[in-house]
Amino acid sequence: MCELGDRLRAAREALGKDLGEFSRALGIKRAYLEALEACRFEELPEPILAKGYLRRYAQALGLDPEELVALYPAQAAPEPFPPASRRRRGWGVVLALVLFVGGAGAALWWWQASRATPSGEPQVIVVEPLPAPEPVRLRVLAQPPDAKVYLDGFALGAAPIELEVEPGKRVLRVEAEGFRPFEETVDLTEDRELVVNLEPLAPPEEVVEATSVAAQEVVLRFEGRSWVRVTTPEGERLFEGILEAGDELKYPLPVVVRVGNAGAVRAVVAGEDQGLMGRRGEVVERTFARPNP
Repeated sequence: MCELGDRLRAAREALGKDLGEFSRALGIKRAYLEALEACRFEELPEPILAKGYLRRYAQALGLDPEELVALYPAQAAPEPFPPASRRRRGWGVVLALVLFVGGAGAALWWWQASRATPSGEPQVIVVEPLPAPEPVRLRVLAQPPDAKVYLDGFALGAAPIELEVEPGKRVLRVEAEGFRPFEETVDLTEDRELVVNLEPLAPPEEVVEATSVAAQEVVLRFEGRSWVRVTTPEGERLFEGILEAGDELKYPLPVVVRVGNAGAVRAVVAGEDQGLMGRRGEVVERTFARPNP
């Protein structure tokens, strides 16, 4: 049993996706993803690249990349027995390999001797491995709240969301019912916070005509918690308090409305939906007048 591979495979199967979909979306060879799930680490490239693939795959599955990278073995296990095809090549091949290795060893000895330091000791050159790319932190805020966030086609969850991702050019998509989806390629070379305000779709045309009363009133529909104050244009206070999602206020026009969380209050004036009064957390004051006859 291999905990690393078992957790990858279980997460993928829970999403109902096959390896081909992740291979195309992440740009990683299917064979590498199969090797990760089967813990055949000897079939993967050098650990730096293999761990980068593991981070991206774990992130796409909604798992903790660093936790899984910690399960990656420090050294891939050597192959215990050569394949049968190689065993059948006979002693001639073995002898050729011995001669080749011996010649390579002699060449290496001569090269080191030719590069000896003045003290006579061979010069040792140490090649440091390239460091793995450091992940960057991405934070996504959206309006409306709880809009769904996708990165490279994989669901990350509902906004607001914050997580570490592999740096590079990534495709961000944010969508919510009743709003026009947002999609853009973002260059994640450093920690970023992105605020996405989705554009509401035009409401379907009403077949039933608005009554004369509705045509002369403002309806405030609360899609989240917000403080609100409603006054007449002369300053007479009609209402002040904190309302929750699902609450509604109606007043005859004209009125002055001031809200403390404009992204949570939708205004319908004379039967026409004018959308949210502003952005999330924004304090906005608006005067709603009677429509022209």
